[in-house]
Parts: sequence; C-alpha cells; structure tokens
Amino acid sequence: MRRGWTLDTKDWGRLWTELGPDSKWRYVVMSDVNSEGVPRSPGVYALCSHPPGASLGDPRNIFAKLYGAVYVGRTDDLRSRFLQHCHSREELIVAARACYSQLHFWFTRLDGAATKSIESLMISCLGPPANKHAGAILTTVGPAEPA
Repeated sequence: MRRGWTLDTKDWGRLWTELGPDSKWRYVVMSDVNSEGVPRSPGVYALCSHPPGASLGDPRNIFAKLYGAVYVGRTDDLRSRFLQHCHSREELIVAARACYSQLHFWFTRLDGAATKSIESLMISCLGPPANKHAGAILTTVGPAEPA
C-alpha cells in the first residue's frame, strides 16, 4: 500500500459516489471526555491531524494548512471504537498519539453493509500511515536512491 493521497481519480470518484451527497461528517478531539459526542451506531471514521510542530496560528505557515488522515477504520459502534483508540496500546496508534499534538476523530454514520467498501476506498484514496493489513504494515518500496 502506498502512503499519502492517491492520484487515481477513479478511486476518488468511486468514494464520492459510494458516500453519497448526503454524507454528514463530524469530528471530536481524541479525548475520552468527548465520547458523548460520538454516536453508538455503525460508521466509518478517520483519525486526522496537522503535521507535528505546525504553527497553527501562523497563516503563512504551509504546515498549518496541511491536514491528513493518520488512520482509517470502520465499526459497528463508533463510540466504542473511539474509546478504544483513546486508550489503545496498539503500537501505531500510540505512536500517532505521541507524534501529533492533537488527533481528531472524524466520523460519519453508515449502514453496516456499506462500511467495508467505503473504508477500503478511504484507505486507498488517503493512504493513512497507521493502517495495517493482516498484522503487517503495507508500503510501496521505490527505487534505491543514494544517501
């Protein structure tokens, strides 16, 4: 799996089509005190953040404008999954919480049957670095370059 946004417009088009025009996304800051803002319903979600060290108060700082998905998932219970991520000991989630000063839990409610397809498309389109597959980190190795 490659990391970062895809340049394949077909994948983006499929994602927008499957999400539909009425898709309503909300977010809460990743802290268990915010769990009441997350519904107990099925859906897809993304943990997102600005790059570490970004000076968000400076509008001239390009890093203050960048924002990306760190992890994408699906669940039958958004609130339960939110709390699991807040307290996770999973290596990549712990690393993401340590790296980024603030993670946002973006989510949308979806019919349970649609979540798997949309999660897959979101991972393909967004290339979040903390997603794993079958216990292994997936990546694309490019040509060797001298140091």
